[in-house]
Amino acid sequence: MRTKVAVLLSLCISQSAFAVVGGSSTTLDNVIEAGYGCTGTVLGNKYIITARHCANGGGDTVIIQNGVSLGVTDRYLPEPTPDDWGNVGISDVSIWKLKEPIVTRDIFYLSKNQPVVESNVTAYGYGGDRVLNSTTLKLTERSKEIISMVELTPSLGYTEPGDSGGPILQNNLFIGINTNGIEDVDGLNKSSGYQLKPLSNFILTHINSWHYPTIAKFTGNKTITVQSLHVNDVADSAYVDGDVAITGGTCVGSSNIKPLDTCTYEIQSNGEEGHLYLTPDENILINEQVKPTPEPQPQPETGSKSGGSFGYLGLLSLLILSFSRRNKR
Repeated sequence: MRTKVAVLLSLCISQSAFAVVGGSSTTLDNVIEAGYGCTGTVLGNKYIITARHCANGGGDTVIIQNGVSLGVTDRYLPEPTPDDWGNVGISDVSIWKLKEPIVTRDIFYLSKNQPVVESNVTAYGYGGDRVLNSTTLKLTERSKEIISMVELTPSLGYTEPGDSGGPILQNNLFIGINTNGIEDVDGLNKSSGYQLKPLSNFILTHINSWHYPTIAKFTGNKTITVQSLHVNDVADSAYVDGDVAITGGTCVGSSNIKPLDTCTYEIQSNGEEGHLYLTPDENILINEQVKPTPEPQPQPETGSKSGGSFGYLGLLSLLILSFSRRNKR
C-alpha cells in the first residue's frame, strides 16, 4: 500500500465489517455512525469528519448514538495532492455538513502537531452491533499524510475494514481518522489512516467556525475549552444570558486567537438555564431545564346532553314550529 490510489481501491472493495474488535465499550456523543457501516466525529456543531469512501454506498445520513438520523446537505473533499512517492490522488477524507446541529457534551480538540511515531494512540469505531468501542494501538510509521498502526499484542484489540472514518487520538488530541485495516504476516493486525495536520487548510476552509461542546450541566464554576477552526485570527466576542456569568478565562479579551488555538471561558451558574454565546449563531446551552408536558385541557361540550336537554338550535326549532301552528289556526 504505497499510493493513495491503492488505498482507495482497497477501501472501496472492502465490505463493511466490525469496527474495533476486542476493544472496550465506551460512550461518547461526538462519535457517531456515518453513512453505511462507518464512523465519524463531530466538528463544530454541524459538521462530521469521516472517510471519503463512506459515501460510496450512497449513505445520506449520519446517525447519532440515540438512533436519530440527521440529513446531510453537503460533502467536501480535499484537493488532489502528491504523496511521498509523487502519486497524485484525493485523500480518503471528507467533511459532511448537516442540515441541523448535533447536541454534544463530548469534544475532541484537533492537534496542532504531527503524530509521534513509536507512541500509543487510541482508536474508536462502531461494531456490527452498533456499539462504540475503543482500543489502544501503537503508531509505527508516518508518511506525508498516512499513519500506520498495529495492535499492541495479539487479540488485545484492533480495527478492521468497516471501522472507516473513526477518530484516532494521541495524548487525548485528535490526530487522524482510520481508513483501512489489514492483517500482517506475523499475526498482528495492522491498520492505517490519514493525519489531520496536513489537512488543516481543508478543515478550516470548510468549517470556519468555533469547535465546542454545545451543552453543559453544572452548578457553581466550570471551565469550558473552545477551539478556533477559523481560517483567520478571530477575537473574543462572547456574551451570556440567563443564569450564566463569565468570570474569567484565557479567551476573554483576546483579539488574535489563531487557527487551531484553544482557549477557555470560566463561567458560573446557580444551576438554572442560560447560554454562553461565542457568536450570535454559536452557543453553549447551560443547565437545560426540561419543561413539563402540559396537561391536556378538557374540551368544551357541544350539542345536547342526555336526559332531554336541547341546544340552542333545538329550542329555536321548537319556537318556529309553535308559531307556525298558531298561524294555521
